[in-house]
Amino acid sequence: MYRQEKELLVTETRQRFFDEQVVDVDSAKYDERDLHRIRTDDDLVHSFARGQNAEDAARAVAEAMQWRKEMQVLDLDESSLDHSLLELGTLYLHGWDKDGCALLWFRVRLHVRDAKTLIEKKRLTAFWLERHIRGDTGRRITVLFDMTDTGVTSIDMDFIRFIINCFKIYYPELLSKLIVYEMPWIMNAAWKIVKGWLGPGAVSMLKFVGRQDISDYIDSQWLPLHMGGSDMFKYTYPPLPDEETFSSPAITPEDEEFNDKENEDPFLSDISVTDSMNNSVRWGSVSSITEVKSLRSEIHEQAQVRVRNIRRPTTSFQGKLLTIRPAEELQFGLHRTKETKCAIVLSNTSTLPVAFKVKTTSPEKYRVKPSSGCIDSSQTVDILLTLLSGFEAATQDKFQVIAAEVRPDGPLASGPDAALFWKGVPRAAMMEHRLRCRVVDGFPKTETSKENGDAASTNLTSKVNALVFSSREMEIQIARCLIYQKVTALLLIFTFLLLFSMYISSPTSYCGQPHNARS
Repeated sequence: MYRQEKELLVTETRQRFFDEQVVDVDSAKYDERDLHRIRTDDDLVHSFARGQNAEDAARAVAEAMQWRKEMQVLDLDESSLDHSLLELGTLYLHGWDKDGCALLWFRVRLHVRDAKTLIEKKRLTAFWLERHIRGDTGRRITVLFDMTDTGVTSIDMDFIRFIINCFKIYYPELLSKLIVYEMPWIMNAAWKIVKGWLGPGAVSMLKFVGRQDISDYIDSQWLPLHMGGSDMFKYTYPPLPDEETFSSPAITPEDEEFNDKENEDPFLSDISVTDSMNNSVRWGSVSSITEVKSLRSEIHEQAQVRVRNIRRPTTSFQGKLLTIRPAEELQFGLHRTKETKCAIVLSNTSTLPVAFKVKTTSPEKYRVKPSSGCIDSSQTVDILLTLLSGFEAATQDKFQVIAAEVRPDGPLASGPDAALFWKGVPRAAMMEHRLRCRVVDGFPKTETSKENGDAASTNLTSKVNALVFSSREMEIQIARCLIYQKVTALLLIFTFLLLFSMYISSPTSYCGQPHNARS
């Protein structure tokens, strides 16, 4: 019933938008690329239509699309932005909250209220939101207002209202939470106005936190030191934060041989399996679909037997086409003298076959098998990541999973047609997900050892954080003492000079008699 109502609302909204809002005289108000998305993306239309009738939803779509054309959102890149704003680092994406939402940092202390640069700041905001949507399709955003050491002169209500309108009008359903950190008491009245802008339905998204409770929403690994976390990240530009160049891993000769019995990798390339069966059917060695399924089942069972010794990921990320395990973090052992391995498990949740590619920022260090392939509906493929001997994994190393549905009337996603397939897939139809690497000193053997190791790690991290914070506090106190000493010394010198000048200018001597009386 819900699906039918959704489809009906989307269809009516789309029809009203094109019939009532997109007329020939006003066609220049919209970007044709946005109009294409409205025609083809039901989820996008429904995000504007949820909670209102089709007529109001069509007007909301029109307002958002006109704004996108005016701001030239689809053409925003680094070269079109004010580089002084990028270098300042007032606004940027970095990290995730506990719900898996991307963090958009707004360091209010660095913001300069200036009406002349307001348009450029709006363009910068749109740039970051579009960058997130293209890179992490399906994830929401948590906006973190870091108001540490913020003065009244940095508060720009016009810009704050624009950020809120972005999520209310231009990017509906993209916002997860608004977290305000260490808000000065003098700003209480201003944030009551902000609550009014949010509306009653979205007030629950607004969270006021301090150092003691921000960890309820964000893990310490993504919090800087001044928030009680352990993240040593410092914003600098260029390059953009978390900007990586993903490349396909190198293909070794053994990766090209499907029947290589001496290959130690316990995973089989799904693309090779598919090609082999297709060739068998084409040349008559497999006589029926039943035999194809039997062959696929046999190969899958063999692969499962060979992966028993690989540690299986437990967390998962649910995308629009694939379920990816683990959700965010790949763990590699700390061994330079031998290869270390971990796994990515992809499960197809679409009704169509899904093609995938796996890329990495460090192709010289890792081997990925299979690095590409095609997964049938409701099927799963295991991917082996091998850190080559002589290399160490680093937290800067990242992997990217790219997926797209394979249409029956389109080119094949494997074999010689693979390049043609990926070239023809529009960016909006792709699913992209990134995984970061973490170095661990060996893997836990039992649940007890895992719990003990986690507890020890947590305890050590908390002690280090406490020590860093205490050191920072001590530095602040020492700096204050030095300032007090300098001020005191200046006051003493000033007092001495004042008394001396008074003595020199006095008409009487130290005996209390006039100068002419001495002679």
